[in-house]
Amino acid sequence: MFGYNTYNEQSVSYIFNLNHLWLVLAVGGFIAILLLLLKGKTEKRRKITMFIVAIVLLVLEVGRIVWRFEYYLYVGMELSEIDWWWNISFQMCAIMTWFTIITLLLNVFVKKQGYVLNIMNNILFGCAMIGGILTYVYPYFISGSRPIWHFTNWQTILTHALLIFAPIYVVRTKIIKPKLTDLWKPMLGYVLIGSIAGMASEFSGNNFAYYFENGLFVYLGIRVPFELSFFTTFIAVFICAIIAYLIAKLIYKYKEDSFKNVYPYFLMSFAGIILIVLIPLCYPTHPVKNFLALFSLLPIFITIGMIAIYEYYKKSRIKALL
Repeated sequence: MFGYNTYNEQSVSYIFNLNHLWLVLAVGGFIAILLLLLKGKTEKRRKITMFIVAIVLLVLEVGRIVWRFEYYLYVGMELSEIDWWWNISFQMCAIMTWFTIITLLLNVFVKKQGYVLNIMNNILFGCAMIGGILTYVYPYFISGSRPIWHFTNWQTILTHALLIFAPIYVVRTKIIKPKLTDLWKPMLGYVLIGSIAGMASEFSGNNFAYYFENGLFVYLGIRVPFELSFFTTFIAVFICAIIAYLIAKLIYKYKEDSFKNVYPYFLMSFAGIILIVLIPLCYPTHPVKNFLALFSLLPIFITIGMIAIYEYYKKSRIKALL
């Protein structure tokens, strides 16, 4: 299951064929079973479920990274020869995996859902879930050379399944109630993803989150100019987010949410992610190719600044009324 030399006799494809169909049905059934069993009728049960999902995601993601590095060392590569960027991964789903872990843990340990945590939960629904679903639309992440039961395959299958389950669970248990007026919140999520993936792509030259080329568009024969690849990808996923919110609008009635400022949690969560990019700067064999990539992070800092300003003026107005 974890073997470095475990391979199929012949490569197996999981894209647009019967294997693809069985994969989607199996994952869909798995998520449906989880939703049936984990109803979260009490706050304690909801928090236990979210905590377990967060820990499972953490173990799976750390396990993936460790296994990859161990594999390359096993085949004789030096640690300095390993592509740190690609093996850590700054793909959309990798970014959303860490984001989901942080958000679920905040849901567990923060007593009241505040303004920023509400934004983060909406990002789960509009970004993490959409990313997980679209990954099964085009399951390029499944290794055809490895058995389906190999760690590299079931790890990524389970991770993406939980990226779909977690947002649905958050909505189903009424932690948030998605509204069309909240669509700007997942848009911030795409700003986050685009900024980090764009920076990592420019730094390393890797094609994270289809920054340079969209593999699905190429597979379908759709020609998109290089300059527009990144933007057309995110336009496509945001349209999917709009559809998800429209469906949620039909299910839930509009109700005003109660917000409380948890800006420090927001800042610490994103700061932790951003600091990760400093590690590869120490790798002599993988130097930074373009320091201008740091400008890709500007939207994140601008967003944090805007939220801080909003919170400041909101508090000022409340004091003025008092």
